[in-house]
Amino acid sequence: MMRPSEYDNLIRTRALEEVPQTPGAIEGFLKDAAESLEVARTVDVKRPKQRFILAYEGFYSLVQAVLEFYSVRTKESGRNWPFFEPQRT
Repeated sequence: MMRPSEYDNLIRTRALEEVPQTPGAIEGFLKDAAESLEVARTVDVKRPKQRFILAYEGFYSLVQAVLEFYSVRTKESGRNWPFFEPQRT
């Protein structure tokens, strides 16, 4: 599927970068979003901060799934950042 022209504009302005899709990433992001929603539904409505955090995390996962679908990522955002070195134990 072709990505919207707005994405190409963001690549051109270097806000996004084109990257290959990571196998299983979209499914993982969608699973995270669904789990956030499931947990948010169990949190007492008198605890708005906790519900907000879960909603924020779920929405973030959805956004990441969309970016992954269109093979783009925000610049210097983790997995492909050259200075990111996972700690080895």
